[in-house]
Amino acid sequence: MGSYFGASLGQNMVLLGGLDYGRMGLTLELSAIQQIPNKSSVSVSYLQPHAGLKMYFKPREEGKVSPYILGEVFKCFGSVDLKDLGDIGNVDIKYIEDRVKDILSPYGIVGGFGSEYYFSDAFGIGGEVGVQMAFISTSIGEGDSKVKVSINRYFIYAAFSFNFKM
Repeated sequence: MGSYFGASLGQNMVLLGGLDYGRMGLTLELSAIQQIPNKSSVSVSYLQPHAGLKMYFKPREEGKVSPYILGEVFKCFGSVDLKDLGDIGNVDIKYIEDRVKDILSPYGIVGGFGSEYYFSDAFGIGGEVGVQMAFISTSIGEGDSKVKVSINRYFIYAAFSFNFKM
């Protein structure tokens, strides 16, 4: 769930900025471990600011279709709280929280193309298809047994938009 805002840099270019937010709940059944309840709930969330450029091939005018390409960069900031799990023996909850937070905090790029149709000078609709590439890294272990883990995530997306310009 998110939103975009743009500032026109002329008839054929828009500077984009936006913010996405997400939240996910997870229920763990850990009946094999005696020190904690059979079920524990955990929630994670993230905030993802992004910025980029949208370049149009034709001017954005009333009654005309305006195709475009876009490019963006983003950085995600994830958070997790596992305190609900309680004490589970030799497991360091803070260490697990940090690893999950790393996985929820990628940086990346977005590339896409689409088109917009303006019904008037101020209002239009649009469609877009693109790919988001996210890069994640964390480390597991300590000292000589430390292992660096890198994850690359790729999403293909389709979007529909309502566009307002002033």
